[in-house]
Amino acid sequence: MTDQNQDDAAAKAAAEKAAADKAAADKAAADKAAAEKAAADKAAEEKAAAEKKAAEEAAKKPPDKYTLKLPDDQSVAAEDVPIFEAVARQFGFNNETAQKYLDEHVAFMKTQQAALLEEVKADPELGGDHYAETLRLVTLGRNYVFPPGSAEQKQFDGESRRTGLGNQPWLMRALRRVGKLLAEDSPAHGSGGGGSKPKARTFEEQADTIYGKR
Repeated sequence: MTDQNQDDAAAKAAAEKAAADKAAADKAAADKAAAEKAAADKAAEEKAAAEKKAAEEAAKKPPDKYTLKLPDDQSVAAEDVPIFEAVARQFGFNNETAQKYLDEHVAFMKTQQAALLEEVKADPELGGDHYAETLRLVTLGRNYVFPPGSAEQKQFDGESRRTGLGNQPWLMRALRRVGKLLAEDSPAHGSGGGGSKPKARTFEEQADTIYGKR
């Protein structure tokens, strides 16, 4: 082999080695970048997962302040809300669970009130053909015991809407008897108990105030 051939071979070998070295360096750099990206992606995923878990755990805990939606029919009064919130906080309810608890309570109370109303309507003394007269006499009795416009009447009406108190047969029977005595004593008796005379309403309208729409 001549000196020229030797030089050419050496140059070729050197060029091939340089290309191989560059390819290896490029591969090492690419592998390093890929590893760094994978590590960064993993760290980001772990951070996102940790933040999601923290948010989920926080959502399970009672909030600093509950935001509960009350029923439109006033079956739960605003002054009753702190009681629900206290119970919800005691059991560690989040806002969603507390709202569900409130909704279930309202549904249960409505079922109970409906059952009491059906019991009244089926009662031989209070219901049937006597039902309209019962409402009239009960309203008379209620207006006598709890004078119109008084704080006591407002409380009674509120408790009746919220708890179904006004649909209790024993209470309706008692108020009916009071109303009957008043009607017998003075057929024109309407408001009872003194106080300013309220705007005239039908007995059905007054009964709706006490017991809710029937």
